[in-house]
Amino acid sequence: MTNVTKYVLRRAATVLLLFGICACILLAQGIRQTEATATKKAATEVAIPKQKSIPEIVIPTAPDIPAVTTIHIPATPATTSTVSTPVPPATPLAITVSTKGEIPEVIQEKMAARAAAKIEAETAKETAKVAVATYDTVTSTYTVEIYNSIEELAANCSLSVEDIIALAQTYHGECDCVASQAERSMVIWVILNRLDTPGYGFGNTVYAICTADYQFTGYSPNNPVTERALEMVSDVVMRWEAEKRGETCVGRTIPKEYLFFHADSNPSIGSWHNAFYRYTEVNRGDKIYFDRDHPMENPYEN
Repeated sequence: MTNVTKYVLRRAATVLLLFGICACILLAQGIRQTEATATKKAATEVAIPKQKSIPEIVIPTAPDIPAVTTIHIPATPATTSTVSTPVPPATPLAITVSTKGEIPEVIQEKMAARAAAKIEAETAKETAKVAVATYDTVTSTYTVEIYNSIEELAANCSLSVEDIIALAQTYHGECDCVASQAERSMVIWVILNRLDTPGYGFGNTVYAICTADYQFTGYSPNNPVTERALEMVSDVVMRWEAEKRGETCVGRTIPKEYLFFHADSNPSIGSWHNAFYRYTEVNRGDKIYFDRDHPMENPYEN
């Protein structure tokens, strides 16, 4: 090997060594840089903890508000209250007579007109009370057994003890002071007529009929059940039971269609009566009064 060759080889080795040294230096610097970056990153992660993700807040939407619904409240059906003691026919309105600044002739004409109107109203009122029933009094020969015990009467008829007590208490308040026995019996017959006329809506029992609001003002649960009342109740109820069995001429004092009565008395002269009537139509129309002095049949002495 020549000297030149050796020289070239030494130079090449030197260059290669230098390159190797540079490469090692660069590699060492890269490693240190990498370690520094990793250390810095770790320090940052320790100093600033990772923030937790905030959950999304879901705001519920308001429910749809339904449209305002119109509530139709049905009108209360008009009820018909049938009163056994109705208000008497309305009297004519008073005619106010103004006499201020008028001559005597005008005043006299107004007074005369008012008097004529009053007379006309009174005449119409009395005419309306004329009974159209033309029953001749028939003396009934049908006899009934009278029970002096409420329980015994209830055991022998279709009414309950409660019904019989209500009948007696109504009788006591409505007609106990009436002189005529036949007229007193008409009050009980009217109540039984109502029981036999379901279309009017009076009630399904005698007790319901007697205690209904605004019907029999004479009824009171505090009224006594006297021997006199129980005797009349027993008499009429047993005649009514016989009629339902098909018996005729049992002593019915007033027709079946008469369902109403009202007080028709003048206590100042000791006159106590009831006026019995029916309507020309179901619960309406004109009133037709019954001649209480002439019963259909009369099983009594007076």
